[in-house]
Amino acid sequence: MQSTRSRIGVSPRWAILFLSMLLYASFMGRAADGAADYESSTPNLKASRLLAKDTLKGPNHTVQERVVNRGFMNHYRIMSPFGQFAAAGDAMVVKRVYEIAAIAELRRMSKTHGEKKSWHFVWHRICAQ
Repeated sequence: MQSTRSRIGVSPRWAILFLSMLLYASFMGRAADGAADYESSTPNLKASRLLAKDTLKGPNHTVQERVVNRGFMNHYRIMSPFGQFAAAGDAMVVKRVYEIAAIAELRRMSKTHGEKKSWHFVWHRICAQ
Protein backbone atom coordinates (compact mmCIF):
# COMPACT_ATOMS: atom_id res chain seq x y z
CA MET A 1 0.00 0.00 0.00
CA GLN A 2 1.36 3.35 -1.02
CA SER A 3 1.50 6.27 1.43
CA THR A 4 -0.54 9.38 0.65
CA ARG A 5 1.91 11.67 2.39
CA SER A 6 3.57 14.38 0.35
CA ARG A 7 7.29 14.97 0.21
CA ILE A 8 7.17 17.23 3.29
CA GLY A 9 5.47 14.59 5.45
CA VAL A 10 1.93 16.05 5.64
CA SER A 11 -1.15 14.22 4.48
CA PRO A 12 -3.26 16.00 1.81
CA ARG A 13 -6.22 16.16 4.22
CA TRP A 14 -4.22 18.19 6.77
CA ALA A 15 -2.81 20.43 4.05
CA ILE A 16 -6.31 21.21 2.78
CA LEU A 17 -7.54 21.89 6.34
CA PHE A 18 -4.61 24.22 6.99
CA LEU A 19 -5.11 26.14 3.75
CA SER A 20 -8.85 26.50 4.34
CA MET A 21 -8.22 27.86 7.87
CA LEU A 22 -5.67 30.30 6.47
CA LEU A 23 -8.14 31.48 3.83
CA TYR A 24 -10.90 31.84 6.44
CA ALA A 25 -8.63 33.91 8.71
CA SER A 26 -7.75 36.27 5.88
CA PHE A 27 -11.45 36.86 5.09
CA MET A 28 -12.26 37.47 8.76
CA GLY A 29 -9.55 40.12 8.95
CA ARG A 30 -11.02 41.90 5.95
CA ALA A 31 -14.53 41.68 7.41
CA ALA A 32 -13.33 43.30 10.64
CA ASP A 33 -11.75 46.12 8.63
CA GLY A 34 -15.04 46.61 6.79
CA ALA A 35 -16.95 46.77 10.08
CA ALA A 36 -14.61 49.47 11.36
CA ASP A 37 -15.16 51.45 8.16
CA TYR A 38 -18.92 51.05 8.56
CA GLU A 39 -18.86 52.34 12.17
CA SER A 40 -16.88 55.42 11.17
CA SER A 41 -19.20 56.16 8.24
CA THR A 42 -22.52 55.96 10.13
CA PRO A 43 -24.40 59.26 9.93
CA ASN A 44 -24.62 61.43 13.02
CA LEU A 45 -28.00 63.10 13.27
CA LYS A 46 -29.43 65.82 15.52
CA ALA A 47 -32.20 65.02 17.98
CA SER A 48 -33.68 68.50 17.61
CA ARG A 49 -34.49 67.70 13.98
CA LEU A 50 -36.06 64.31 14.77
CA LEU A 51 -38.07 64.74 17.99
CA ALA A 52 -40.81 67.03 19.25
CA LYS A 53 -39.72 69.83 21.59
CA ASP A 54 -41.47 68.40 24.65
CA THR A 55 -39.82 65.03 24.05
CA LEU A 56 -36.44 66.63 23.50
CA LYS A 57 -36.33 68.47 26.84
CA GLY A 58 -38.52 68.41 29.91
CA PRO A 59 -38.33 69.23 33.61
CA ASN A 60 -36.68 65.88 34.42
CA HIS A 61 -34.89 64.89 31.22
CA THR A 62 -32.78 66.10 28.32
CA VAL A 63 -32.12 64.12 25.15
CA GLN A 64 -28.56 64.58 23.96
CA GLU A 65 -28.30 66.29 20.60
CA ARG A 66 -26.07 63.65 18.99
CA VAL A 67 -28.03 60.73 17.54
CA VAL A 68 -26.32 57.75 15.93
CA ASN A 69 -28.07 55.81 13.21
CA ARG A 70 -26.80 52.27 12.77
CA GLY A 71 -28.71 51.39 9.64
CA PHE A 72 -32.15 50.57 10.99
CA MET A 73 -32.78 52.64 14.12
CA ASN A 74 -31.75 55.91 15.70
CA HIS A 75 -29.92 55.53 19.01
CA TYR A 76 -30.50 58.25 21.62
CA ARG A 77 -29.02 59.03 25.03
CA ILE A 78 -31.28 60.61 27.66
CA MET A 79 -29.90 62.44 30.69
CA SER A 80 -31.96 62.82 33.86
CA PRO A 81 -31.44 63.33 37.59
CA PHE A 82 -32.19 59.60 37.96
CA GLY A 83 -29.40 58.46 35.65
CA GLN A 84 -28.51 58.11 32.02
CA PHE A 85 -30.83 56.13 29.75
CA ALA A 86 -30.39 54.75 26.25
CA ALA A 87 -33.18 54.43 23.72
CA ALA A 88 -33.13 52.60 20.40
CA GLY A 89 -35.75 54.14 18.14
CA ASP A 90 -37.99 57.17 18.25
CA ALA A 91 -40.86 55.35 19.98
CA MET A 92 -38.54 54.14 22.73
CA VAL A 93 -37.50 57.74 23.48
CA VAL A 94 -41.12 58.67 24.13
CA LYS A 95 -41.53 55.61 26.35
CA ARG A 96 -38.38 56.46 28.34
CA VAL A 97 -39.59 60.06 28.82
CA TYR A 98 -42.86 58.74 30.32
CA GLU A 99 -40.89 56.39 32.56
CA ILE A 100 -38.67 59.22 33.78
CA ALA A 101 -41.77 61.32 34.48
CA ALA A 102 -43.20 58.41 36.48
CA ILE A 103 -40.01 58.12 38.52
CA ALA A 104 -40.13 61.87 39.25
CA GLU A 105 -43.77 61.62 40.30
CA LEU A 106 -43.01 58.68 42.58
CA ARG A 107 -40.22 60.61 44.23
CA ARG A 108 -42.45 63.62 44.71
CA MET A 109 -45.35 61.58 46.08
CA SER A 110 -43.18 59.54 48.44
CA LYS A 111 -42.02 62.76 50.08
CA THR A 112 -45.54 64.07 50.62
CA HIS A 113 -47.68 60.93 51.00
CA GLY A 114 -47.26 57.39 52.14
CA GLU A 115 -45.59 54.95 49.79
CA LYS A 116 -48.75 52.90 49.21
CA LYS A 117 -50.76 55.93 48.09
CA SER A 118 -48.02 57.16 45.77
CA TRP A 119 -47.79 53.85 43.87
CA HIS A 120 -51.57 53.79 43.43
CA PHE A 121 -51.66 57.40 42.20
CA VAL A 122 -48.78 57.01 39.74
CA TRP A 123 -50.14 53.74 38.36
CA HIS A 124 -53.48 55.38 37.50
CA ARG A 125 -51.75 58.44 36.11
CA ILE A 126 -49.54 56.35 33.78
CA CYS A 127 -52.46 54.20 32.62
CA ALA A 128 -54.45 57.33 31.75
CA GLN A 129 -51.81 58.46 29.25
